[in-house]
Amino acid sequence: MKRCNTTSIDNPLSEPDKISGGFVKYTKEVVEDKDGEKIKSSSHEMYHGPAVEFNHNRPTIKIQQNVSSLGLATFAPMIDTVNDATLWGLAARSIKLSNVSWERLLHGVCTFYYTRTFEFDVDYSTFDREVADEGNKCIRGKWNKEKTAWVPHALANPDNPLHFQRFQDPNGNNARVLLDGHGAPLDVDGTATTGDLTVDIVYYQESNFLTLGIPASI
Repeated sequence: MKRCNTTSIDNPLSEPDKISGGFVKYTKEVVEDKDGEKIKSSSHEMYHGPAVEFNHNRPTIKIQQNVSSLGLATFAPMIDTVNDATLWGLAARSIKLSNVSWERLLHGVCTFYYTRTFEFDVDYSTFDREVADEGNKCIRGKWNKEKTAWVPHALANPDNPLHFQRFQDPNGNNARVLLDGHGAPLDVDGTATTGDLTVDIVYYQESNFLTLGIPASI
C-alpha cells in the first residue's frame, strides 16, 4: 500500500485501463404484461406500435486504454458484434461493442501514443430477438367440422411459400393470426399442439473481445 501511494506513473502506456459505465434508454415493443399474460384486444388480436412500446434501460460499459499502436484493423470489424463466450460474468451474445472513439496524443516532445475508448452495450438475456410467429397467411388447409382447430392439407409443405393461403377465421373473416411455428393457426382456444409460438432472430456476428486487451473481469 505504501508503494501504491508514493509511486507515480510517468509513461502513459503504463496507466491501467479506465472503466466507467451508465445506462442508455430505449423503447421496446412488448407482447406480455407483468404477469406474463398476452396483451390482446377484446377481439383477441395482438397490439403493435406505440400503444405497446415501453421504456427500457440498457447498461453501458466504457473502457479507455492508452496504446502505442491504434489497432484500427483489429477493432473496426468488431463494432456491432457480440461476445463469443462468457465475459464479465455475462453469457455469450449479451455484450455488444457499439462504438470506438480514439485520439492520437503526444508524450514528451517526440513520442506519440493513442487513447482509445471502447463502448459496450449489455443485454442480460441476449441481443438475439424473439418475435411472435404471426402473419396474414397460414399453411393451406381448413377448419375442422367443429370450427375449433385448423387441419392442414395432407400435401401442404410448410417449407414451400406456395403452399400458404390468406387466413380466414372460423367466421370467414380475413385476419392476422398467431401461428404454431409450422405455419398453422392456433386453435380457437389460443393453443398450439406442436411447434414454437415465437421466431428467434440471430443477427449479430460474434467476436473475442479479449483480443482487444480489455480486462477479463470488471
